[in-house]
This record gives sequence, structure tokens and C-alpha cells, in this order.
Amino acid sequence: MLFCRYMGVALVLSLSSNAFSSPSVYINASNKLRDVKNTVEAKIIGDHVNKSAIYVLPPSMGVIELKNFRASTNLAFCDELSDLVKYSKARTSELGKLAAKREQILDQKIDAEAGKKAVEEELKKLKTDHPVLVEYEKLLKDPSGNAVALAKIQKENADLVKKYDDLKASGKEIQSTFEELDKRFNTLEVRIADIKKVFDGLYEKFAKREGGFANFEYDTGWDRQVKQLQVDNPGYQFDRIFTRDVKIYAKFIGAGDRGSYEASLPAILDYVINGETYSPTSEKPQSLAAMPGNMSAHVRLSLAGACALVNPDLFQIKRGESGMPVFGLSATYQFPSVFSANVKVTYNRHTVYNQIKKEGKGTAVFTTRQMKKVVEDKDAWAHMKVEWQDNSDGELTEADKQKIIADLRKEIMLEVLEITGIPNPEKDRPNFLGDDGYGGGFGGGWRSRDLGYGGFADGVGGSGGLGGLCEATSVSSIYCVLGGFILKGLNAIFGGDKVETEFYSKVKAEVTRELSTNTASLRTGITVFTSEKRN
Repeated sequence: MLFCRYMGVALVLSLSSNAFSSPSVYINASNKLRDVKNTVEAKIIGDHVNKSAIYVLPPSMGVIELKNFRASTNLAFCDELSDLVKYSKARTSELGKLAAKREQILDQKIDAEAGKKAVEEELKKLKTDHPVLVEYEKLLKDPSGNAVALAKIQKENADLVKKYDDLKASGKEIQSTFEELDKRFNTLEVRIADIKKVFDGLYEKFAKREGGFANFEYDTGWDRQVKQLQVDNPGYQFDRIFTRDVKIYAKFIGAGDRGSYEASLPAILDYVINGETYSPTSEKPQSLAAMPGNMSAHVRLSLAGACALVNPDLFQIKRGESGMPVFGLSATYQFPSVFSANVKVTYNRHTVYNQIKKEGKGTAVFTTRQMKKVVEDKDAWAHMKVEWQDNSDGELTEADKQKIIADLRKEIMLEVLEITGIPNPEKDRPNFLGDDGYGGGFGGGWRSRDLGYGGFADGVGGSGGLGGLCEATSVSSIYCVLGGFILKGLNAIFGGDKVETEFYSKVKAEVTRELSTNTASLRTGITVFTSEKRN
């Protein structure tokens, strides 16, 4: 089960590592990697001691090729599906408007709650500074039985009493506004759920009926890229980095805008990857011992998926170079890296998850700007405690420590996203961030088409591909990876599900990790597959 390996008294992810030869993502562009010529998709990291050793990560983009397709049902139903798509577009537009209204109301609720809290704090301070108002408040509970005492306080403390009464009236008004906003918010929730239910009913037969079979091949080009790097840089030694705990994801999420995210038709009934059969509704990804250079898949398509293969133009699905849509796939893997300092850090995973979700304002995808805001929000990290090891000589300056703390926050966010999310296999144009600026992230990635179909991966534009704004030597920027996850605990605009419940109940909240410059810890990387050919 996904959550099992995250349970325990303390999380101390460590690997046996030769202190004289260890990969490190914290070897940055300011030293040796700046001299390495890298024209391939794969990112590289250095060795924290051996200057000639370069480790090559699995390319963040792999290539999908459709080998064959065979229909197994009457595809005349596709005409009916086409009519349903037209209806869906109208409902998708409505969902988008409802979602926008809901977000606006949510912001107003947050403002009202903040206003209410401010009034309560001011009242509390006023009563602390003027104890007579505490007595006044008690007497107000039975004004008819305490008329004389009330009148005396009101006469002798007229200005104070007026200020108190005004604050109480303001608080009641804000509370009334909040309750009205809450009613409107709940009404929108019900409306969105009703539309989703209608979608599900209309699409049911297309999602369940078998439509055909297809075979796909997946190639990372990892070995070719290692060889190319070696040819371009004969003065260095390039090797594939060691990987483990590989998870292959093919849980098919709808593409398109946010309204169609949950409502889109599933394209796949079941599939075989590397000889093992899986269901697209299964929460368990396929596990491999190490990241392979290539994979194969045999897919049993729903009627919706078969119609999209036969007539992709009709359903606005981008095709690969073969002229056919492709079956999306993504993978996460673990690789070793020493840290930039010797530290022990204690933190609360649940708090980190809530902050990520809060910054996303209820959506399952995030921009890199939002991720950066989470990292820089000091109040959000009050739960994190850092113990500095082996720094008795004052080697680390305060500026050094602040940089390391920011790196720790990114590492922790990455760990939480690996537990609660999956890599997004269906991206229009990934646009990630290096440490020096802001990128576009995934904020607009769902809005490129009117309606998409879960299970088909779009081609990825631009020469940079995944991490296009992350230079080859800036792997230390975890923003390149953070933006690649979507939360499983949130179904886009439709709220939480059991994944979030399991996270809260089965994943230990407070944990301690020890990171070292001598012992490599595991960190996460992502590979997704696209229809475009890469290096």
C-alpha cells in the first residue's frame, strides 16, 4: 500500500554511501557543472568529492510510440459520442463559471473570517486594558435585572462602552456576512456535484464498453543521452545514476480545463505494462526495482478511447508523429544525493500538506509561483525545527543557514507530494522554474482544450520539455519537480476523497530526518512520456 513505507517512529531515509564518492544535487552551476556541455533532455548532477564524476538522471521526458490498434466493437457509436461531447462543452463552460464564483466566495469567506478574528482580538485587548468592560459584559446577559448597575457603568464610561458596543455590532455583522457566504458556497458545491452526476450518467456506457486494443512502446533514451554527453565532454566520466523504488503511474485523469478534469471519459479499461496487468482505477502503481530505459504496454480501450483513436480530430486530442493519440504514462523514482549540510530536522507532514493545498486554493495542480510562496512563508513553517550538526566553529553563516532552511523546506514538500500526489502525465507545455525566477507551472495547463480524455498524453511544445526553464546544471531547484505533481487527495474542483482521509489517518504527522554531507539520502525524480521525439 502506498502509505506503508511512510509509517514509523521517525523517517530517516539513508543509503550506505562512500564518503569519497557521492552524488549531490547541491553541486550547482557556480562550480564544475557550468563547464559541462549538455544538449540532451537528461539532467546531470555532480559528485561532491570526485570532480570528474558526473551522474545522469533518467530523462524527464520519454517518447511514446503507438505500434498498432485493433477495434473490437461497432464504432458507429462514435457519432453519438460526438453529440455528447458538444453537450459536454456547454456544461464544462458552466462548471468553469461556477468554479470561479466558488473561488470568489471562498476568498470573501477568508476575508470575513480574518475580519471577525481582528474584531475579537480588539475586544479582548479592550477588556484586558479596561476590566470594567468585563463586568459590563456580564451585566448585559441580564439587563433587566441589572438596570441600575448597567446605567452607572454606561454613564461613567460612556466612551469605552460605545467602543465596546460598536465592536460587538461589527462582529455580529461580519458573522452574518460569513454565514450568508457559507450558504452560497454550499449551494455552489451542490450544483457542481449535480452536474458531475449528470456527466457520469451520460458517459457511463462509453466508459464501460470495450472498444479495442492498442500496443505502445516507451523509450527514455537514457543510454543514448549518456553516450552523447560522454562524446561532448571527454574530460568527464558519465554514468547512469543508481535508481530504486520506481513507481509507474497510469491512473488516468481527465485533461482539458478544470471543469472537464473530473468529468472526462476514461479511455482505458485495463492495461498490461511490462507483462503485468493493472486496472486504471487501482490506487497501486506498478513497482520496479530500478528505472528501465524502455517499457511496453498493451491497452484495452473503452469505447470512448477507441473513438478517440479512430477520429482524434473530432475529440480535439493531440496526436503523436504516427498520427494517432498516445497512451500517457509517468513514473517516479528515488535516487541518492548527499545534502548540503549536516542537519536534523523535525516537521509535521500534515501541516505541510495543508499549506500546499491552501496555496492551491482547492485545485489539484499548482504553479511554481505558488510553490515558491509556500517555501517563503515563515509562519507556515513554524512547526519545523532544525538542529545544526558539527557547526561549533561557526562555519555556517546566517545567510548559509537560511539557504539551507529553504532547501530543507523544498525537500519536505517533495516528500509530502510523493505521498499525496502522482506525477501528471498529461501536460500541454510544462514550464518549470530554476532558483532565479518564476515560471508558469501548471496553472493554465488544463485550459488548452474544451474537453480532453483521460489516458491520452499530449505532445509537449518547446525545445526545453519538462524543466525547460531549468538549466541542465540547476537540478538543485526542486521547483523543477514540485510542479510535476498533482494531488490525489483533491479531484480538481470537486473536493477531497479517501486518499486525503488515509493520509491523515495512516501517515505519521510529525517526523524527524537526518541529512548529511557524507551519507546519501533518497530524493524523488519524475519521468513522463510524450508523443514528441526527444534527444
